[in-house]
Amino acid sequence: MKFPDEEQVNKAADAAVRTFSLKNNGWNAVLASILKIPGARVDRTAFLRDVFDSLPQGSSWLPAETVHDYAAKRISRHTYETSIASAAAGLPGGFALFATIPADVMQYLWHTVVLAQELCYLYGTADLFSDEGKLSDQGNGILTLAVCMMLGSRDTETENAFTALYRVMREKALKNPSFLAVTARIWYPAAEKAAEWLGARLAGNAAKGGLSKFLPLIGAAVNGIASYATFSSAAAYFEGRLLKDAKSLPGA
Repeated sequence: MKFPDEEQVNKAADAAVRTFSLKNNGWNAVLASILKIPGARVDRTAFLRDVFDSLPQGSSWLPAETVHDYAAKRISRHTYETSIASAAAGLPGGFALFATIPADVMQYLWHTVVLAQELCYLYGTADLFSDEGKLSDQGNGILTLAVCMMLGSRDTETENAFTALYRVMREKALKNPSFLAVTARIWYPAAEKAAEWLGARLAGNAAKGGLSKFLPLIGAAVNGIASYATFSSAAAYFEGRLLKDAKSLPGA
C-alpha cells in the first residue's frame, strides 16, 4: 500500500476538521494564554532527547511498561513542583494577565497543560504544534480532552474521544488521512463539549473560589497549597488511560 504524500495528508486533515469547530469560549482563551507563558510549550524533540538521550525510531519504539516508568517520574516532578510553589508566583511570567482566575488555579492549569504534552509525547504522539509553532486542531483537541480528564471529568464520551484522537496522533506518522477523517467525527464533538465544560468551570463560581472549589476531586476541608496533593492522582489517572490505549495498539 502506498501512502499519500504530506500535501495529501494535510488536505485530508483540513477537510476533516472543517466539519466541526471548537467554540471560541473561555477555555480556548485560557489555553492560548497559558501557552504564551515561557516553558508552557513542550518542544517534542528536545524533550524526548532529554528523557531518552536519543530519539527512538518508529511508532512502537519502547515497551509501554518502560514508558510508564518514565511517565511516573514526570508526574512526580510536577507534583513536587506544585507542592512547593506558592499560589501567587513560581512560574515564569507570573499570572497578572489572569485577573479573573485565581492564581492557584492558573498555576495548576499550567502544570497540567505541560504534563499533558509530556505524557502524550512519551506515549508516541506526533507533535501537537506545526512547524510554525501553531497549536494544531488535533493538538488543541488532545490538550482540551487531556486537561478535562485530569481535572476530574470521567465522562465516557470524553475518554473514548481521547482514545480516538490518541490513535489519530499515532497514525498520523503513518500518513493515513482516511483514518484521521473518520475519527474526527468522534473526537471533535467531544472536544467541543470538553472545552465548554472547562470554560464553564473557569467562568463560574468554582473558579472564583480558588483551587479547592475548582477541582471536583477536592473536598471543602482541603484548601490552599495542600490541594496540590490531588495533582498526582489526577495525572496518574490520565497516564493510565494512555498506558491502556498504547497497549491496545497493534504491535504494542
